Amino acid sequence: MSKSDGFSLSEVIIAMGILLMLVATVLPIHQKVTTDEHRIKHHQLIKLALHNELQAYILTDKPLDSYKSQVAKKDVQMSFTMEDEYVKGCATWENALKEKEKSCLYGIRE
Repeated sequence: MSKSDGFSLSEVIIAMGILLMLVATVLPIHQKVTTDEHRIKHHQLIKLALHNELQAYILTDKPLDSYKSQVAKKDVQMSFTMEDEYVKGCATWENALKEKEKSCLYGIRE
């Protein structure tokens, strides 16, 4: 019976190769999930801010206009216009993927 003093060189190389393949597979997936998480979070926060601003235009006779504001450390262009009897509020910003994103909400003035 022979006595083993540890792992052979080929066993260590194979184990390292498997480990590197796992890391190479998981890391890009993690980065994509994190980017999507930030994009969705910012989208929700900007839509909430747009909703709150739209309420101010619906409930008062505030003149409709367009302006820039900061929401969640993002520069957001907010614009409010009339479309028939609806007040249309739109927010435009650059998302985490460096793409222009636009979201609009509608409301009726009382």
